[in-house]
Amino acid sequence: MTQEQVFSRRDSEGQRGAGSPSSTTPNDTEFYGYPGAYSDFSSLPSKPIAVYRTGPAWPQFQGNERVERELRPFNYQPLREVWGKLGEEIYKYFDSIGLEWTSIDPVCFAEPGQRPCTPHIWVGVKPQSVTYDQAKDAATHCKDILASYQLSDVEIAFRESVVR
Repeated sequence: MTQEQVFSRRDSEGQRGAGSPSSTTPNDTEFYGYPGAYSDFSSLPSKPIAVYRTGPAWPQFQGNERVERELRPFNYQPLREVWGKLGEEIYKYFDSIGLEWTSIDPVCFAEPGQRPCTPHIWVGVKPQSVTYDQAKDAATHCKDILASYQLSDVEIAFRESVVR
């Protein structure tokens, strides 16, 4: 197990999870209670829908403007040192509660030209398989796991991600 290992589920055909927008629209308010559902990751190429994210709220887009955000590899040494064991503990927790995850990635997000912001554990889930409240509860437990590793400054983000 390498420090940069990404935990991914494979479907019956052996395909890895990939970020992708689902067939939902912003009118799906009965399912998406997270305010940044359509804006947190909208500037990324796959435009995944955010289900929930811990930490301070990110700036939202105004009208047709969107807030540019880049996905960057993580370089946070304390997380790198424990990622193999920590990632395994997180996916086993998700399996124990029946969460339909597709990937678990350590990443950083930043606005173009800026230094990376807080490291995140970015969790892919099957579209419409996890509600805002379920993701929030799972994130709370993940934050407890992170605290047991003295990593209270790492955030958790859930996004929809389909398996191809």
